[in-house]
Amino acid sequence: MVYDTITADPADTQVDECGALAKEAGVDGFVGIGGGSSMDCAKAASLLMNHPAPIKQYFTAPPSFLDCTVPVILVPTTAGTGSECTQVCVITNTEDHSKPSIFMRSTLAIVDPELTYTVPASVTANTGLDAFTHAAES
Repeated sequence: MVYDTITADPADTQVDECGALAKEAGVDGFVGIGGGSSMDCAKAASLLMNHPAPIKQYFTAPPSFLDCTVPVILVPTTAGTGSECTQVCVITNTEDHSKPSIFMRSTLAIVDPELTYTVPASVTANTGLDAFTHAAES
C-alpha cells in the first residue's frame, strides 16, 4: 500500500486516513520516505495500528511516550528535519491550526546522502538552515 498525499505539516485528518487505510490493508510495518512531513505522518499513522483513532487524542503536553508495536522505517530525502532520529512527530491540528506533537519512537532510519541529490536547491538550502538551527538551539 502506498499513501502519497502528504502535504507540508501533515494534517491530523491525513494521519487518520493513512492509519485507517493501513489498518484495513493489514500492513505489518511502515516505511516513511521523504522529508519530515512524510516521516512524521508514517510515525503517527503507525500508532493507529494498535491505538484507536483519531490521532488528535494523542497530542500531549507534557510529553508522554506512546508505544507502537508496528515497525517504522524512515528514509530521509532531505538533510534537515531530523524526523528520522527524533522521538517526536509534529502534526497539524485542523481544529485550531496548531502544531502539537506526539511522542513516540521509530524503529530504524536508513540515511543515504545520495537520496538528497535530486531535491531542488531551495529545499537543500531550507533543510540545511533547519539543521543549523537545531544544532544552534542545542
